[in-house]
Amino acid sequence: MDEKLRWFAKTKLKDLREQKGYSQKKTADLLSLTYGEEISEAQYQKWEQGERGLNPTQVLHLAAFFSVDYKEIVKRKNLKWTTMKNNTAP
Repeated sequence: MDEKLRWFAKTKLKDLREQKGYSQKKTADLLSLTYGEEISEAQYQKWEQGERGLNPTQVLHLAAFFSVDYKEIVKRKNLKWTTMKNNTAP
């Protein structure tokens, strides 16, 4: 089984979304349209609540979407590293 490091950026995502005045659903819908990857409201909500990790591509997409450097999403005070097996939450 492969173990992968995933990022949890819960605090920052909520702040960025609220700055735009978007709901979680609107954010998920716009991300889906922008990047061609289906992102449900539930999936986005889990990212924002720190229940589901982000892979590096997702971090880059979110950074571009919110017009911030990716480091803003993963900087230490927003970051919680976890080892995940088989891409499932602990």
